[in-house]
Amino acid sequence: MDSLTIQKLHKIPASTIDRLLKPVKEKLRIGKWRSFTKPATLLKHQIPIKTFSDWNEAAPGYLEADLVGHDGGNASGEFSFSINFTDVAACF
Repeated sequence: MDSLTIQKLHKIPASTIDRLLKPVKEKLRIGKWRSFTKPATLLKHQIPIKTFSDWNEAAPGYLEADLVGHDGGNASGEFSFSINFTDVAACF
């Protein structure tokens, strides 16, 4: 980038940048609260699932898991998933 472009970028208001990038952001947006991980309805009735208020085990070994897709709102291209396990006994 040349110095004139850099100077202009330092002076442009954030609201103008947002306005100019709005069509690009909307094109890449996959939707608010959209998730790749969904509860499997076929298994939902076969596997006992406890919510946080149902946990009363004080012994270590009961885990809660959460899978997160790090896609930045766009599932095309490369991205990763992470899975987090929390021992419920550590929450008390």
